[in-house]
Amino acid sequence: MMHTARRFLIVARRWKKALLPGEFWRRIFQEGPAVQAWHEAPARRGLIISMCLFFSVLLWFFSSIAETYTREILLETELENLRADEALRTLPPKTVRAEVEAEGMHLLQLYYNRPIIRVSADAAVVDFEESVRSNLPPNIQLQSVWPRFVPLDKEARATRKVPIDARVSIEVPPTHGLIEQPTISPDSVVISGPVSLIDRIDRWRTEVYDARGLKDSLVIRLPLEDTLGGVVALGIRSVALRARAAEFTEASRAIEVMIDGVPSGAKTIQLDPPAVTVRFRVPLSQFDRAAKALDFLASVTYDAIRSDTTGYIVPRLDLPMGVVMEGVEVTPSRVRYYDLLEDN
Repeated sequence: MMHTARRFLIVARRWKKALLPGEFWRRIFQEGPAVQAWHEAPARRGLIISMCLFFSVLLWFFSSIAETYTREILLETELENLRADEALRTLPPKTVRAEVEAEGMHLLQLYYNRPIIRVSADAAVVDFEESVRSNLPPNIQLQSVWPRFVPLDKEARATRKVPIDARVSIEVPPTHGLIEQPTISPDSVVISGPVSLIDRIDRWRTEVYDARGLKDSLVIRLPLEDTLGGVVALGIRSVALRARAAEFTEASRAIEVMIDGVPSGAKTIQLDPPAVTVRFRVPLSQFDRAAKALDFLASVTYDAIRSDTTGYIVPRLDLPMGVVMEGVEVTPSRVRYYDLLEDN
């Protein structure tokens, strides 16, 4: 009896220890050999997950492309059979919008292999629905096309050469100036199109270009403007625009006023003052040249003095060749003369 009671107490103590919360749950969720191998091989675990995701996406893709869809796509057009002596007043659209229905696989093939819709200039009206349907594969069902009909208004073609109007604005800092004014090359373009339009065009404009704060050379390609949607064909699409700026400085120089054309034997004419002061802005690189140039002249003519009745004459200023000057001011702007020889 005592022996049996002792054994019961031993078993009860063991169960009490096993049923403690921490020990109980540890035994319930004890990791077996397979789970331990799973945790010990993270690379294999990532590979298995990746393969599962890949095959899931693959199954979804194949099930999706087997279904039927309705989609809109843009198809490019191309004009053909237009005679050289004819032109269109309005061009057909470059693209048409088509609504099609097909299985996903066929739509995918159409998306990456879109047919070009040929537009024949022989027809007076283009039926794009018929043109698109004839260019689609048989497994693609056409639902609608926009635009459906487009008229082709043809007339005689004319060609002429017109000057180019450069719409250019160039600004330089206050300390700089332009030593080479903006120029374009070429300065004209050959245009071709319907005679009713060509006869009304006397020049062709460039796109607007603004250059601010220019301090050095400028050389760019300036596109020609096309506001007619390609109805008029251009011989060139752009011109070369050139301009050059440099740092300027202010300078002044006294120039003696010469009298030209005095006949022999005539009495000398006195000018008051005998010289004028010329103020100007000149590039730094040309300052010395402007200060020493021998062809920097001021003059009046004997005939102008004889025909004058005011007693004052305005000198003509000849700037030195090869020297860029701007803001030129002459002081005084006119000179007096006296001792004019009377006619005999």
